Amino acid sequence: MRAYTPWSRDSTAKPRLIAGGSKGIGRAAALRLVQEGACVLVCARGQEALKQTAAAARNAVEGARVLSVSADLTQPDDIRRVVAEGLRALGRLAILVNNGGGARPGSS
Repeated sequence: MRAYTPWSRDSTAKPRLIAGGSKGIGRAAALRLVQEGACVLVCARGQEALKQTAAAARNAVEGARVLSVSADLTQPDDIRRVVAEGLRALGRLAILVNNGGGARPGSS
């Protein structure tokens, strides 16, 4: 039996929420998952970087299903909003890629 990984092709129908998905590892994960055929919801605090990541994903794969939501996942109301928007747009969220960076610099 083959081990399941979030990258495996047989799991492409499972919508993914990628926290911290606008830059670095999160952006790379979003682009890779879209290339594998997955639909993704990318969230992070930086709205401009999110738009760039979503555009890059859509440009990489024709017909890619990519949703971006600007949110601070240290705030409970933002978490609820991200989940609600993901459920509304994608029907469900099956996999979480938890790449959030934590508190903002200088906060305690």
